[in-house]
Amino acid sequence: MARQDPGHESPGADRNSQHPRHAEASATAMERPPAMEIEHVDAWRGNLLSAVEDSLNTVLLARSESALVELLTQANSDIGVTYVNACVFTEISCTLASYTFTRPARTMLQSFLSSFPLPELLNDARSAVDELGCHLMENSEP
Repeated sequence: MARQDPGHESPGADRNSQHPRHAEASATAMERPPAMEIEHVDAWRGNLLSAVEDSLNTVLLARSESALVELLTQANSDIGVTYVNACVFTEISCTLASYTFTRPARTMLQSFLSSFPLPELLNDARSAVDELGCHLMENSEP
């Protein structure tokens, strides 16, 4: 009789929390940041996107540049590399592609984006996609 791969259970089967995949998902769920930290990161994200909008206006470009420097410092010290940063990185990249920026604004934003450690951002984004996939598999109806 063929043995079923333990990682591919049939729908409706009891979930074993000791199985490595489920234990990993449980550990990830327990490591989620508290609500205050999420609010802090969300405020940071709002300020960042506002600074990016300001860079579209040549009058506000200098203010935007100083705000981006401050936000980058805050991201590296307080927030660290997280899935949220990966999302913001993607959001700013899309904004750069969607609008016509002046050369100084484009250079400033590209410099800002290059300050993020890309391998870590990609790992965080992949972890989030894996977690979402696991969540969808667990909650899908047979």
